Amino acid sequence: EIILPLEPKNFRRERGFKKLYGIPENCEMIGFLGRITREKGLEYLVSAMPKILEKRKNALLVVAGESEKVAGGKKESMKVEIIKLSKKLGISDKIIFTGFLNEEDKSKFYSDCSVFVLPSTGSLESFNYTQVEAMLCGTPVVATDLPGVRTVIRRTKAGIVVPIKDGTAIAKAAREILGN
Repeated sequence: EIILPLEPKNFRRERGFKKLYGIPENCEMIGFLGRITREKGLEYLVSAMPKILEKRKNALLVVAGESEKVAGGKKESMKVEIIKLSKKLGISDKIIFTGFLNEEDKSKFYSDCSVFVLPSTGSLESFNYTQVEAMLCGTPVVATDLPGVRTVIRRTKAGIVVPIKDGTAIAKAAREILGN
C-alpha cells in the first residue's frame, strides 16, 4: 500500500483568496504555486500570457511560492528574470507575486484559480503535489509532459498535458479551459 503523502480533507473548495489579495472577482485567475526556480518553467507560463490575454482580457497570473529561501539560495531564484520578462512582454500589470502561502490559504488559492498551470521542465519533476491539491479543490490543470506529472492528468482527465518548454501550447490549453 502506498499512502498518499497529503491529506485530501485539507484541500477543499473554499473561496476567498481574491478578496485577501484585492483581486477583482471577475478576474480569471491563472495560478502557479511552487519554488520560483529554473526547473519549474515559469518563464514559459509568463511567455504564454500575451496569447492568453488576446482572448481572455480579464486573465491574471498569480504566482505563489518562495523566491528567496529556495535550495541554492537567492542565486537559484528566477523572480528577477520573470519580472524582467513580464516587463519586456508588457504584461507586468497582469502578474501578482504572493510569496509563500501558508497551508490555510492554499485551498483558497486553488479554489479561486480558474486554471492551475504546472509548466515544469526538469526531469526530476516526477510527481508534483500542487496539481493534485488543485484538483482536490476542483481546479483544472495544465501541466507539461513529464512522466509522473502527465500520469495524474491522464488518469483523472482533470486537465490538459502540453509539451515541455512550449508557451504557445500552454496558452492554447489555458484558453481552452478558460473558455469551457
